[in-house]
Amino acid sequence: LNPFYVDGVSDLTPLSAFPERENETYASYFSKKYNQILTNENQQLVQVSREITGKNFLVPRLASTKKEIPMHHVPELCNI
Repeated sequence: LNPFYVDGVSDLTPLSAFPERENETYASYFSKKYNQILTNENQQLVQVSREITGKNFLVPRLASTKKEIPMHHVPELCNI
């Protein structure tokens, strides 16, 4: 399991276009890649960020220069 922080709920649904994949939705991506059929196509996706191990809040991190695409997960496939 990969730990993530939930940053918020987005307006995207499983029927929204998957980023940087032409003519593919979140539902079709998870179906093809993970053989997971989503049961609720109207659920809102959650925006997440990766957990960084060894966080140190006393020392500021340098900002990344590359553009990061927000990650979205389907709630019914997440473990709490």
